[in-house]
Amino acid sequence: MNLRIVFLGVAWLFVMALLFFTSSQESQVYYFDMIPSRSLIHGLLMWGFVHIWIAALKKQLKHEFLKRNAFVIVFSSAVMIALGSELAIYGYQLSSCFSVWNLFFDILGACIGIISFRILYSQCY
Repeated sequence: MNLRIVFLGVAWLFVMALLFFTSSQESQVYYFDMIPSRSLIHGLLMWGFVHIWIAALKKQLKHEFLKRNAFVIVFSSAVMIALGSELAIYGYQLSSCFSVWNLFFDILGACIGIISFRILYSQCY
């Protein structure tokens, strides 16, 4: 595996965890009177996560299974991270309610990450 991309992916995952699990004492900004600003950040972080890890799996040369199934593996991991983070946030009482918007934007960000990878690297993979 390309260690630079793996290191970037692990660093990105660490930043995601740090931002997901820090509680904000300030009141949130709501867009369209219903979408919390923090949910948009979730989507952007998940977009980057998916894009980086698909690149890491596609560029490695050792394991053909990972290369062939990179989209499924990374998307499944992204959904599990989204569900796990929301359950952990709710379980540790960092948020008073389970945020469906965070899940929605996490999955939307994962989809956009796949689409952006496909568009940017359509000639390579």
